[in-house]
Order: sequence, then C-alpha cells, then structure tokens
Amino acid sequence: MTENPFTTSLKSPEIKDVTIKDPFWGRYVDLVRYVVVPYQWEILNDLVDIPIKSHAMKNFKIAAGLENGEFEGFVFQDSDVAKWLEAASYVLEKYPNPDLEKKVDKVIELIGKAQWEDGYLNTYFTIKEKGKRWTNLEECHELYTAGHMIEAGVAHFLATGKTSLLEIVKKLADLFKRILQKLGKTICFVNWTKKKKTATSFYDINHVAVLLLYLYIPFI
Repeated sequence: MTENPFTTSLKSPEIKDVTIKDPFWGRYVDLVRYVVVPYQWEILNDLVDIPIKSHAMKNFKIAAGLENGEFEGFVFQDSDVAKWLEAASYVLEKYPNPDLEKKVDKVIELIGKAQWEDGYLNTYFTIKEKGKRWTNLEECHELYTAGHMIEAGVAHFLATGKTSLLEIVKKLADLFKRILQKLGKTICFVNWTKKKKTATSFYDINHVAVLLLYLYIPFI
C-alpha cells in the first residue's frame, strides 16, 4: 500500500529525539520538568497549604473504595489527574526518572481500582451521581474527562512502553464503542501502531477523539 505523502509530512518526531537548546523555550522545558510537574503532584494530593484543596486524588481513592468521603471539586476534576499523567509521561519520555515513574504507576493503579467493570471512569458520577451517567453530556464533561484520560494513556505508553494505563483507556474506549453501536452509529476503528510499539486493537487516538467529539454524528 502506497504511503500518503500528506500524512507522512504530518508525522511528529518522538519527544526523546528532540532537544531544545534555545534559552527561551529551554527555560520553559526545565520549568515544567523541575517545578510544574512536582508542584502539581503536591496540589493533586492536597499537600500544599492553600484555601481550596484539589481533592482530585482523594476523589479517586473514594471512588475506588479505599477511603470514605464525598466528592469535592468540579465535575471535571478527574481531568486534572489525567493532564498531570500526560505531562509527567512527556517528561519521562525525554528524562527517565525512577521516582516520578513510581508516582505515575501508583496513580495508574489507583485509577484502575476506580474504574467500573463496564469500563466507565468518572469519579463524580461514581461518588455523587451514580444513577445519572450520560444524562447531561453538554454540562457534565464526561466525554471531556474521558478524552484527557485517553490522551494520558497514549502518552504514558509511548514514554514507558507500559500498557497499564493503556489497558484502562482501551476498556473505556470499548464502552464508547458499545454505546455508539447501540445508538446505531457507524464507527471507524483502526489498529494503532508506532514503530516497534503496538497497542493491539487499540483505536487510533485521532479516531477516538473524533468518536468523542461526534457522539451523535455518524461518520465513515
């Protein structure tokens, strides 16, 4: 099969193969690596003395049945954890760090425990509105939060080669597939491959993004 020159030109280099020497942008790379990611870890775990706590990690612990309590934060609070995982994975891809990787693995293990048997993953509806899944897609950010978690799963896989978070989001993506099939929508899925790393039967991240964005619009 002939490779499409347009899609070929859109391929991005891997993060580990890119070194930024420019003093302006290099400063921001170091800022994320040394300050932002570590500080956000403390924020997510409520270790910083600020008036309004994140409660994001605690929400997952409650959803997983590891702690008692009520959901706190915005309906999309889970996305903060997903964004941290994605950012931490980008850092790990370029700058291996055993301590950071251990923290990432710990969070992924917790997320897996909070996931429903059918693949659903959202602490707000798990803790606070268990019977109202999929009832307010416009305002309750279920798809938004899921999309960030899927992106984090792909970033983590590319950075470490581990499939722990990838398996979680595959299960989540499979749930969306079943929902759309029940609605009678036409869906495109492809195997997702990157050089020697292959996520068997996982849906290309771009196709999943389209799937989430066009939940009520059939596409071919």
